[in-house]
Amino acid sequence: MQHNTKIPDNIVRNLKRHCMRLTGGDAHSADDLYQDVMVRFYRYHYEEKGYLNSYLHIIATNAFISVKRKQKTRQKLDGLAFREPGSCGNDGSLEMEASYIMEAVSKVAEMYRVPLLMYANGKKYEEIAEEMGLPLGTVKARIFFARKKAEKLITLINGRVK
Repeated sequence: MQHNTKIPDNIVRNLKRHCMRLTGGDAHSADDLYQDVMVRFYRYHYEEKGYLNSYLHIIATNAFISVKRKQKTRQKLDGLAFREPGSCGNDGSLEMEASYIMEAVSKVAEMYRVPLLMYANGKKYEEIAEEMGLPLGTVKARIFFARKKAEKLITLINGRVK
């Protein structure tokens, strides 16, 4: 869909400043956020009934929140994908923790483990659903249950890792 909306330079500057504030001054992340906002703006129809500046700021804020949620979810899964015993450097406790995690994940039923590992390796829910031929809700539920089961197993195995 083509838009004829030309964004005035002062609004672009304000938006870039807003992106920079949201990302804590990280120029690279601010540029990524700005590009995401522009893609969303041009992808979805903008009704010229409201204030363009406010509209773009709301898109930027919502996009930033979405990115942070995804990062938080990925951080929870950090260590489930490629950490194997011996791959954590010289720190024996990290190596031990990684072995507990891998042992716990390996004990999760395959129907739950496979989508969890795919997700931990960076695939999106939609991609997993398509690849496995499952409904999106089923994939989300299996990943949720796999995480919970792995957390319980880790607690049982180690008693302190959670």
